[in-house]
Amino acid sequence: MCSTGECGEGEGDGGCQPAGGFGEPVFVVAGEARAVIDALAVLAAADVRGVDDDTLLGLFDGLELLDRLFHAARFGVLGELD
Repeated sequence: MCSTGECGEGEGDGGCQPAGGFGEPVFVVAGEARAVIDALAVLAAADVRGVDDDTLLGLFDGLELLDRLFHAARFGVLGELD
């Protein structure tokens, strides 16, 4: 893990050696979570103009469910960090 965002190719430290100073934290995302994030990025970039109303309402309903699941997971992680 490199929490500085400025990782070099150091020896003996897993390739993570701060270049000095503080940077933006960088943490590795687990495999399943990475797949979900990538899929959501595709969905967020989708052009929904011209999609029929029933499909849009179904998408909106699915996104609301996703929002609830996201917050449940987020607060579960937050509870573990606390």
